[in-house]
Amino acid sequence: MKQDIRVAELHNTNLLLDVLNRGSDIYFTFRTTFSMENRSGVFIYNGIFHEDGISTYTSANVRLFDKNMKEFSVGQTGIGPGASFSFGIDPNEQKLIREGFYVKYDGFNVYNYMKDSDL
Repeated sequence: MKQDIRVAELHNTNLLLDVLNRGSDIYFTFRTTFSMENRSGVFIYNGIFHEDGISTYTSANVRLFDKNMKEFSVGQTGIGPGASFSFGIDPNEQKLIREGFYVKYDGFNVYNYMKDSDL
């Protein structure tokens, strides 16, 4: 198991990767932390914020590609908590990731934020 591997930073949001070999698959979880020190800015979140303050998740659309950009199947997927998303790679597909692979996830939305003192 490997945890807290920082893989990207965009829109004041850090993506951290946790990897777990569960025996039946290798499970990858991308967690988010936010860096909102500025009075205003942007962040990414994989849900929709409604006017009543409640948020709902969008669907987890994960696509995987081997090092040659050939798509292969995704195992189990998940979304949450927070802006996290995850997926498993089944044993019969694991040979495709030995030399690296690419992940395409299109579930994030970009939001503007402004701290209350700026209103």
